[in-house]
Amino acid sequence: MAHLDHERPAEVWDRIQFGHWESDSVLGVRGTGALHTTVERRSRFLHAAKLPGPTARATVDAQIGFYQALPAHAVASVTADNGSEFAFHYQLADTLGIPTYFADPYSAWQRGTNEHFNGRIRKYLPKGTSFENLTQVELNEFITEINNRPRKILHWATPAEVFQELCSQ
Repeated sequence: MAHLDHERPAEVWDRIQFGHWESDSVLGVRGTGALHTTVERRSRFLHAAKLPGPTARATVDAQIGFYQALPAHAVASVTADNGSEFAFHYQLADTLGIPTYFADPYSAWQRGTNEHFNGRIRKYLPKGTSFENLTQVELNEFITEINNRPRKILHWATPAEVFQELCSQ
């Protein structure tokens, strides 16, 4: 079942509880592929998967593949925009029991963490870049660099360190 963003519990907004994710797509120039990006709100841990395009099937398959590999407590909810690539959101609930929240139209600030990290990805893959020859291995290298930068908001720990610690609890 889909929920509106303003229905998210307070612990999601306050980043108190681990396991709440924000998701979006980053597009390559002129249909050369897409990235599915997702960021865990508390740890600021980023994951991205290269997709042939921003389709609902490719997106939900990427989500299920990633979230299924995590400990159950590491995925409590997902918040996405209203793009058609999230049309199969109900499969997250049906398959893994993960509710999906949707940001209000024209309210990117409701997924501000994900928007911020998409900007970090664009430092490596600026708008107008073709994703045709981008490999998942190359993308993983960019994501690893991003996740291993110390962050003041995390008391100079890295998102990767915080995520690993929270996953192991």
